Amino acid sequence: MKSQLQATSARRTHRDSTGRGAARSAPAATLAVMVMLGLLGLPASADGPSKDPPKPKLRLLFSNSLFRTVNRDDVLAAFKVWTQTVLKNRGLPLEPEIDSYDRLDEAEQRIKEAAADLVIFNSMEYLQTTQANRLDAVFVAEHHQKTVFDDYLLVSRGDQRPAGLAALRGKSVMFFQYGADLGRLWMEVLLGEAGLGSIGAFFGANSDAAKPGSVVLPVFFGKFDACVVNRSGLEIMQELNPQLARQLRVLTNSSCLPESVICLHKSYNEDREEVLRGLAELHTEPRGQQLLLIFKIDKLVPFKPEHLDTLRELKARYDRLRPPATPRGTVAVSTGKPKS
Repeated sequence: MKSQLQATSARRTHRDSTGRGAARSAPAATLAVMVMLGLLGLPASADGPSKDPPKPKLRLLFSNSLFRTVNRDDVLAAFKVWTQTVLKNRGLPLEPEIDSYDRLDEAEQRIKEAAADLVIFNSMEYLQTTQANRLDAVFVAEHHQKTVFDDYLLVSRGDQRPAGLAALRGKSVMFFQYGADLGRLWMEVLLGEAGLGSIGAFFGANSDAAKPGSVVLPVFFGKFDACVVNRSGLEIMQELNPQLARQLRVLTNSSCLPESVICLHKSYNEDREEVLRGLAELHTEPRGQQLLLIFKIDKLVPFKPEHLDTLRELKARYDRLRPPATPRGTVAVSTGKPKS
């Protein structure tokens, strides 16, 4: 069982073969990635040394916490195709270089050295970073068409007697784990403000899974008493199986919370405006739509500071309940692999 909102131990960041670290052998890319390569007309491997002069780099760095259910090498391959789509469509002579990180301090060092141009944080990491002054927040990912951002839901079976949060004391619960684990953060606040204690003290058992179906179906089949899942995840499950909509009920929900923030380094000037325009228009192109589908994103939306208001407010409520123990005075956020 994972302790509440606790950061995992550090894992060495592996580098993409185009990056600056030691490459590891990559398994075959997913079918979706290979289809994208075919659509774009991009070679899966180079035929030999290029006679053209080296192209300027566009170095993309992303948080592994946002892609827990996908093989990392497949994510790197898909991101490279994603980036090349933008560059190809805009006619930009840039070569994408893709890498990822597990710990925020790893990303911050790269940002400090101006060794990352486009950075994709989970939203809590963006609030925590000490390097925001070196970055321009440019996009957030829209995961839910109705409200841009998703809210989190506490769900139980409709035929169970417990009708409120307090009645779930000692019951089992599963959490959908994505990005900064905002479902757990919300539940800690909900319990604390109701005077019910913490997740570990209140529930009889709690576990995590990185797929909505892996937390919803155990409740439906009676193996767990409740789950916390994002709204779009539940709605997708209900579309696939309408019986879920009839048998499950939502006890309460959070405010809508952003999951990620995409930033561009202030020092990056190589075709900056064209790169931004290409990213903004990605959802309007068939190739871009298919790539976004891989990552379960509807489209990229221009960043506004108020997008983070609900998350800042939730974090402030958490801090008032439990004074942070980390040196920076921030919420410790899990970025490791969940227990299924």
